[in-house]
Amino acid sequence: MAAVAALFAALAVTGAGALPVRVGGSIDMTVTTDCAPWCGTLSSADAVILGAEGQRANGQFTGGGGASTSAIVGGGLLGKSATATATFEWVVQVYAPRNGTGEPFHLFLAWDATLFANHSVLGLGEAGGGSGFQATLYKDHCVLPGICVPFPTFHDERVFTASVFADGQWDLGLFDQSAPYQTLRIKFDVGSTATTYPVIGLYASAVDIGTLDFTLRADDGRAPPPPPDPVPETPTLALALAGLAALVALPRRRGVGDRVGSLDA
Repeated sequence: MAAVAALFAALAVTGAGALPVRVGGSIDMTVTTDCAPWCGTLSSADAVILGAEGQRANGQFTGGGGASTSAIVGGGLLGKSATATATFEWVVQVYAPRNGTGEPFHLFLAWDATLFANHSVLGLGEAGGGSGFQATLYKDHCVLPGICVPFPTFHDERVFTASVFADGQWDLGLFDQSAPYQTLRIKFDVGSTATTYPVIGLYASAVDIGTLDFTLRADDGRAPPPPPDPVPETPTLALALAGLAALVALPRRRGVGDRVGSLDA
């Protein structure tokens, strides 16, 4: 088993009509592998983290991860089994804006997931796997000063067992700025499993490669502000030179009195 934790902090600011939202939290990644009765030449289990992130990008908070898992078993009079799993978990605290107006705003989670799955069995046995993720938003409910219990205000999940590309956007609901923060938990799993039955099971293999990317944004539902009034264009150099040439071409006046009279006119 291997685990890696990374802290991050960012300022997520969406586009027009959005409020600045402070976020912070952590990413945790874990891989597990197991073979029964043991891993060897004909049996193996492997889980590889391909990458993971949590950061500010283009004014929004983005996260994502990917992993490859495989489970392969062959032969064995008593039967064999192998499993491999990679797990990601993002825990994000979403804080009310420092300069918030106290008005509620929506949190939106846009996501896309891909899965490549190859499962096969020779003889009798089982091979399977896939990927899945779930998103849950919690709000702390304080029963006593300093004693708060988180309860979910939103939950949804997806499970994929065959090769697929899927995406969507979920409205996580309103963020009440009277609360200091809400916590978003996103859990993502990729796994493979293979089993051969005693005597009659010859070979089973499962290979799964899954990815998940998501974007968290806040929107107060207001229309974007109108664009500023255009600034009057200054004369170009060509127009300025043309005007200067016209002034030079005018006939010169004689005498100071004539010049004063022309200005008064």
